[in-house]
Amino acid sequence: MTQIMYEISSYLEQQNIEGDDSLFLIDVNGVIWFCVSDGAGGTAGGKIASLSIVAEFEKCSKSQGCRNPENFEDLLRKLDSELARDPDSGEATAIVGKIEGGNVFGASVGDSEAWIFNREYEYQLTGLQNRKPLVGSGVAHPIGFGPMELELALLVGSDGLFNYTEMGSIKSTIKGDCAAADIAGLAKQATGKLQDDLSSILIRRKS
Repeated sequence: MTQIMYEISSYLEQQNIEGDDSLFLIDVNGVIWFCVSDGAGGTAGGKIASLSIVAEFEKCSKSQGCRNPENFEDLLRKLDSELARDPDSGEATAIVGKIEGGNVFGASVGDSEAWIFNREYEYQLTGLQNRKPLVGSGVAHPIGFGPMELELALLVGSDGLFNYTEMGSIKSTIKGDCAAADIAGLAKQATGKLQDDLSSILIRRKS
């Protein structure tokens, strides 16, 4: 069986030293694991929450766990409970998932977004997610997505990307030769400054 190959890239830039975005992306023997988490702004411990989510997800990728969307939902529920009991931790959005066998699946909570771009359409994988309560509240309700075939590209990012970028611009850029940094650049002001913390993951399937 021919292994499907991918080009992977990520970009993370904080608006200031107190930035709350975190991400993780890795290729493990042709299986792509991805995670974006954005700590709730204005709440104590948002950065701790986002870093904890990424750290736990990294452990999951090493153990090769989470074989379906329900497993990813369970992972986020577990993290929600653990972070809620941590007096130093706050709350955060989370998108966790992987690409295996040409299909993408995972689970999410919050207002970060994941989109697939196929030959004839684009689709928001996280369109049915619950924006609140967030992971760390103790009552988060993650929603799984997929599996869906990935024909061209997957884009995952925090609201710092999607709130300040037109989807038409994203689609046009993805059609060309680009990386996550190029997509992130679309959200920057003319001065090059960010309007929010920004994290971006781009995974492109090789033809």
